Amino acid sequence: MTEQQFLTQLEALLLDTQTYADSIPIAYKNYALPIITTDNEQVYKFIVDQNWQDLKSFSEAKLLNLESKMLDMATHQYQINSLTERLFNLKDGFKKHYREPQTKDDWVAKKNALITSLNNNNTPQDKIDEFIKKVGGTGGLNAYKYQLKQYDILAKYLNYAFERHLAHSMYHYSAIVFSDYNINIQVNQNITFNTSTKIRSLSNSIKRRNSTLLNNIKDNNQIRLKSNSNNLNHWTGNTINQFGLPILIHCFQERILQNSSFLSDGKKALKASSLIQNLLFNNASSKWINWTSGFHKELNLSENLFDKKENLINEDITLTENLISIKKILKNPNQYNNQEIVIRGVVTNLEVKHIGPTKVISTADISDSKGRILKVCLPHIKLDSGGLVNNSFVYISGRFLVNNPEANNAQALSINRLSIGELSKTNWIAWARYELRNIFEPIPHNLNLKFTLESGNNGALNPIKYNVTFSKNNLLNFKNI
Repeated sequence: MTEQQFLTQLEALLLDTQTYADSIPIAYKNYALPIITTDNEQVYKFIVDQNWQDLKSFSEAKLLNLESKMLDMATHQYQINSLTERLFNLKDGFKKHYREPQTKDDWVAKKNALITSLNNNNTPQDKIDEFIKKVGGTGGLNAYKYQLKQYDILAKYLNYAFERHLAHSMYHYSAIVFSDYNINIQVNQNITFNTSTKIRSLSNSIKRRNSTLLNNIKDNNQIRLKSNSNNLNHWTGNTINQFGLPILIHCFQERILQNSSFLSDGKKALKASSLIQNLLFNNASSKWINWTSGFHKELNLSENLFDKKENLINEDITLTENLISIKKILKNPNQYNNQEIVIRGVVTNLEVKHIGPTKVISTADISDSKGRILKVCLPHIKLDSGGLVNNSFVYISGRFLVNNPEANNAQALSINRLSIGELSKTNWIAWARYELRNIFEPIPHNLNLKFTLESGNNGALNPIKYNVTFSKNNLLNFKNI
């Protein structure tokens, strides 16, 4: 490429960039509302009134609108990528032909030509001055990096809008799924297969598909990653309807039968609940990976997906502490004092107490098959907001204390929370959960437990009812785009 060819292409690129940047505030106004509200007030009323059909219809309409806007955002991603690719193709030219343009004899003429073009595009004078100063005063790869940074900024704001829309779409998608759960809770699911075997098969399929995504990332294969994440998204959506919900409903019905087994039916219902949570999370993560992998390889958002993933392994996040029966703990509590353990049973007497103006403490009794009870507690979090409610069968990880200050110095288990940020350094699932913490959390608050998703207006729908499907982060000021 000759110097003249380089300069001609660069000038055209800079003008096109400015034209696109000037159009963004108008385009992004269409994306503003979902960043502000999740329609929680209306959704809350539907849930409290147990109006499942209207909740489903309401969320379906909202989801349709959100997905339409996310498709529209893909056209903006394409435009940003196109500008970045044009810049990338000029990278060598910056090193060969672009050494501080303002020091060259023809700079005044080129500057005036740029100013004229920018004025013709109705660019504000302060932006023209800044643009001319930075374009003329830098050179070589510094100039390239400066312009690339502008595209990174455009991509950052677009990505923020997309992630907020994805968070709200998962909010409504979850509402639809659990509305269907309640609508069909009394309907015979006509299950003709072994549910335990099917749950295990589907869970293994999720793991294999995630291993494929991780390998695509390690191989830096954006094309395959985009294709496989798209396949995972479609598969999770179909699987939720075809198997996930019918299995969840079937296991719930088995568990409430008069002759049901406290342990085996409870464990099976818990696995069915974990499967639905896993499918929903992978539906969200596959959308996010598909979107993020679509950014140009020179942009930071793409680097965030591909950088430093070599040390990650695809392993489930499990309850690793020793499972201790409530019977053993009650028989000799001092033996387990100050130990990290896991207990299991059914939740009863769940209470959320307000201690002062800002602090809450959640407590509950965990009952075994013989009615023996051990108390659990959790400060600062409303335990039921994540979906754990009375009658849930649960496995809970925590620290047992004979004199637990959060339970009025009675013996109780303090529920553990997962350190997702720390786990994300080595674990693929934890990394995905950490990256999606502001989009969708499979178990809100990162509580280290597993539980059955109960039907009705106090159970599986609680994260939607209490608006805790994702961590709330600070909103950016879109007026400054």
